[in-house]
Amino acid sequence: MNKQLPDGWKLIKIRDLCKKVFVGIATSTTNSYVESGGVPLLRNQNIKEGVIDNSEILQISQSFANRNKNKELEIGDVITARTGYPGSSAVINSNYAGSHSFTTLISRLNQDIIIPHYYSIYLNSSLGKKQIYKNQAGGAQENLNVSSLEKITIKLPSLPEQKKIAEILSTLDLLLNHLLEKINKTKILRKSNIQFLLSKGINQNNYKESILGQIASSWDVKRLTDVLEVKHGFQFRDHHFAKKGIPIVKIGNLIDGKTVDISSANSFISLEEISEFKKFKLNKKDILMALTGATLGKVS
Repeated sequence: MNKQLPDGWKLIKIRDLCKKVFVGIATSTTNSYVESGGVPLLRNQNIKEGVIDNSEILQISQSFANRNKNKELEIGDVITARTGYPGSSAVINSNYAGSHSFTTLISRLNQDIIIPHYYSIYLNSSLGKKQIYKNQAGGAQENLNVSSLEKITIKLPSLPEQKKIAEILSTLDLLLNHLLEKINKTKILRKSNIQFLLSKGINQNNYKESILGQIASSWDVKRLTDVLEVKHGFQFRDHHFAKKGIPIVKIGNLIDGKTVDISSANSFISLEEISEFKKFKLNKKDILMALTGATLGKVS
């Protein structure tokens, strides 16, 4: 018996706990987005630890969703981020049953063995994250794939004990969800104020027309290249990565359009090679913009 496990607990790999693990829609959705009346499309950025962040959820047409019926989300599925914050997981409830996801991992569990909320809680814990980072080719890759997830081992108690653990921690997740809803409402208010203030200003009475629409009469319109220098970041490849050194900022590190979070950075350039990339070094107050993926145009 494993001395680190309580009596009655087992160590079981994820591949033995799931009916299947698969990836959501991975084909181009560019021509399938609709403004309203469509099917929600959850992205990696919508997956927070234990909750679905319902801000900025895109919608796809019903016809496109029907063509990907085999990728449709079901109640009790656990959806896991592959990029950004790999491993972050949440359970699909009735609000998102029938929805789709874009390039996320989906675990369809054997619920005779494991409770979805316990599974999600474990992946979000330090125990789960440690294995996730280890299975990402020594931290050189940011994406989490199906085979890497299936290799993870979970400490599994009996179903009744799983339920008790999940109930305690899910209560805390519910509180977190309520906070996220309040934050999202504040974001909407902030966005509307930004649009007004960046075109009308404060205490302005006179306005004029411009190529960007109506602006304060004392303002000017200029191209970005007239007021700043625009450079392209270096396209690093796997052979550039080291296990430690100077962190490499990726799209997933751009947070909320305001900050760059490198606390979870898992790709580095060795100190010995840093001089080769000197001209790509980031400076204080630099502005970064995502150039690819679903977060195209995201700025921090």
